[in-house]
Amino acid sequence: MHPDQRVVEEAIAWMVTLQSGHASTEDHAACLRWQAQHPQHKLAWERLRDLSQPMQQVAPAPAIKHLAMQTLADNARTEQKVQALMQRRQALKLLLLVSGSAGLLGLGYKQLPWQPMLAQYTTRVGQNKRVMLADGTELLLNTATALDSDFDASTRRLRFYHGEVLLTTGHESPAQQANTAHRPFIVETAQGSLRALGTRFLVRQREQGIGLAVFEGAVEVNNGAQRQIVQAGQQLEFSRASIGAVQSLNPDASAWVDGLLIARAMPLGQFLQELNRYRRGHISCDPALAQLTISGVFPLQQPERVLQAVQETLPVRVVQYWHYWVRVLPPAAQA
Repeated sequence: MHPDQRVVEEAIAWMVTLQSGHASTEDHAACLRWQAQHPQHKLAWERLRDLSQPMQQVAPAPAIKHLAMQTLADNARTEQKVQALMQRRQALKLLLLVSGSAGLLGLGYKQLPWQPMLAQYTTRVGQNKRVMLADGTELLLNTATALDSDFDASTRRLRFYHGEVLLTTGHESPAQQANTAHRPFIVETAQGSLRALGTRFLVRQREQGIGLAVFEGAVEVNNGAQRQIVQAGQQLEFSRASIGAVQSLNPDASAWVDGLLIARAMPLGQFLQELNRYRRGHISCDPALAQLTISGVFPLQQPERVLQAVQETLPVRVVQYWHYWVRVLPPAAQA
């Protein structure tokens, strides 16, 4: 279940009120009553609360409050105006966090832009997670992934927002089959939909579209204009504009499930882009080095060790300007 836009907006309003610093006992009680009115209310509140916890731990900047107090000195409504300013600042943080995801988390997606932020199933950068759905479908979520499930009497549907997920579709029990007709398994993405034909397959957000790799069974791709069935042992990329050519499956496509990045004469630029998915910050490569090749098996949970191995293996120098910004340069380059 996913809360609708109206409910999320109400949850934001309640959170702004309670974070203002001047919420009364009645305000807290009224918020609890609102949460109890409908399961969507409670769901939206819990997800928004989890999302905003890091912000709640940071008190409003004393300097801003002091400046506002000076500016509005001797005004009978000074404190009210200051608190309104603090309240607007909290609202701005929440709304930017929620609405700002439109550009970062799935351009062109038909759903509302805040949905990835409040998705049912998510992983942080560098985190993996295993999820079992009610029909027995297994989801393995890779780094920085978000998706929702929406099962009803006629369809088993996932909404994939960003990241990467390996799916093994479940077979419904005899009791489920007796109570409902066969329910197709659909994965909706920003670029089109995928219909699983009893299968194990991988879905990944890429720069230009969606990557699909099929390990077992088959998957039908539908981008709204074309359809293509992809068989086991095949992969392709697609977007709203086109469905790419079918290619042989990359045998290392799911190595991340075992915590590994496998490189077979991989260009260094591509290798660093892959590694960058598993650490916070940004790794960049001097263009002159991008086509150097690297081979090996590397642990994804230790990206700093991998960068050290790159420096020891190739004629390059890894320069860390600060924890989040790393550049790979030629040996003689100046930092």
